[in-house]
This record gives sequence, structure tokens and C-alpha cells, in this order.
Amino acid sequence: YYLNNSYQNTLSEDEARKILSEKDLFCNLIYWEDSIGNYRSKLFEELSKYKPVSSYGRLLNNVGGKGVSYREKFEILRRSKFTIAVEGCNYKGVTTEKIEQPLTSHSIPIYYGNEDITNDFSDKAFVNCHDFDNIKDVVDYIIDLDKNDDKYIKMLCEYPLADKGLIDDYSARFAEFLYNIFDQEYSECFRRVDSVISRLYNRNLVFAEKIINNKILNLFIR
Repeated sequence: YYLNNSYQNTLSEDEARKILSEKDLFCNLIYWEDSIGNYRSKLFEELSKYKPVSSYGRLLNNVGGKGVSYREKFEILRRSKFTIAVEGCNYKGVTTEKIEQPLTSHSIPIYYGNEDITNDFSDKAFVNCHDFDNIKDVVDYIIDLDKNDDKYIKMLCEYPLADKGLIDDYSARFAEFLYNIFDQEYSECFRRVDSVISRLYNRNLVFAEKIINNKILNLFIR
């Protein structure tokens, strides 16, 4: 997400007010399933006591349909003042697109997941659920933002990353990473991660090769 060009420029107050005037949804939830600890559904239920939260995924769907396309998702984010941005599971230092997509769509993320999220993103640009003792306090803060346009506009105009130097830093590191791969001999750069997924892939690959070889053998026998 550091390489996303949308982070280069912040909104002016006039731009933010125009964006706010075009929003017709309070908050959205777009997920296939709940998170560990059911934080997505708990947040949805508490927020829904204040205003309707539009759920477009399979989880708690209240708008009909069978989900949305990638393009439709971003349109929903742009229409929403807030987006429930909860990671599927919580690991320190691990951040996915859950916060990045609403930020680049000018929808304020209500984020929960990586406790170290402020190492990467400015806590002035989103609602960090880790800063509150409970969900009720999170919802009270969101209600205050929703009722106060000046506070909402201020947050919408904030630079989203924790440090403006992060983009240049990570761009340089990413370039170095790629050059390191392609400047090596193939035998030296080839790697396969030893994980549950990779072992399953290798097992299925061997199985597929046996099937293919048997089919070819049967053609010759016939």
C-alpha cells in the first residue's frame, strides 16, 4: 500500500466538503464471513443501533444480492462516510487492504486488527478501535464524528500515512528487492516457502503429474 499514488496528495477542505456532500451511506460492511472474536458483527450491531449500516457481503447482508464486484465495492466505499475495516485475525505488524481501500476511497476506516497499525498509518486519518476500552466507546466516537462535519472533514483531510518519508523508503526497498531477484542466477534466486499451503500445493502437483502421466501411458497402451 505504500506504493499507492493516491497517498501522494491530501484533500483540501473544499474538496473534502464536496466529497462529503456526495455521500449517501452512513457506513458499510462488506465481508464473506466474520472475524476471529466476531468483532465485525459486534461492531455492525452496535453501530446499527444508531444508524443503518449497509452490509453487501454474505455476512449480515441486509441489502440483498450475492455480494458485489471489485468495481462495485469501491463505489460503495466512495458513497460511505465510514467503512468497517476489521482484519480477519489479529497479528502485530500484519496489515491488509482492509484499511487501505477505504482510505484511498475517502471513506473513514473503523479499523481493528494490527495493534501496531500506527507505525504505518496516521491515527488522525482513521478510527483506531485499539484506542478504546470497548465497542460502545468506539461507537460514541463515531457518532460524534458523524454529527460534527468539521471534525469529519478534518479527519478526511489528514495525510493517511504515519510518515511522508515511508513512500520513498519503501519504494527504494522494493526496487532493491526486485533487482536482487533478477540480478541473481536462477538457481540462486529460486525459493519456495515451506508452509502448510506450499506443502499442500506440492502434494497436489505431484498427484496431478501422476494423473497426467497415467493418461499419457494409457494412450500408448491402447
